[in-house]
Amino acid sequence: MWERAAEKDGKYVWLSISMIVSWFTYLVVSVVELVAFVFYLLKEFEFPRFYFSTIGYWGSLITYFFGPLLAVIHLVETLKSNIDNFPGAWTMWLIIAGGSLWLIHGLLHIFFVPAFLVYIDAQPEKPCVCDLPDVAPLSEKASELEKVAFEDAQKDRANLCIIQCPLIVEDKCPIFSSKKVLTAEEYDVACAEIIKV
Repeated sequence: MWERAAEKDGKYVWLSISMIVSWFTYLVVSVVELVAFVFYLLKEFEFPRFYFSTIGYWGSLITYFFGPLLAVIHLVETLKSNIDNFPGAWTMWLIIAGGSLWLIHGLLHIFFVPAFLVYIDAQPEKPCVCDLPDVAPLSEKASELEKVAFEDAQKDRANLCIIQCPLIVEDKCPIFSSKKVLTAEEYDVACAEIIKV
């Protein structure tokens, strides 16, 4: 198939290019969509949302058409529209099967991808998890200086986690914020202390 596509004045150039284009477009669109669907099943929505709405959607509507089109060119140009010539039946199979799959996949994407995107957008966001390493625990024989350093390190980590994951404070902090009682920094530190517990 690959070598036939590069033949100069070869009889099967259009047919070979048709099969190569079909194979490559299904690899890029459908196989990757299958991988994206596995991501969706694992509740990882970013990649499926991007892929289904862009490459999968437009790839199935536009690129799937080229395989059957090139088979039609082979039928008209090389076989002179006579399916009795070899490989006429095979060419017709590529046109009918490829055209049918293009139509089916296109309609599936037109009707189901917008609803799928609405569904993904309605899912709650994953909670932010602070990925900073925990402060190493103190030994039982720690000095007062080490205890103070440990507390400072925990406060520093809590402050950095608030910067990384501000939603944690909004969702879980039970402290009522008031400008007259706590400054914004004191509020964040107090909430971080509560979250640690």
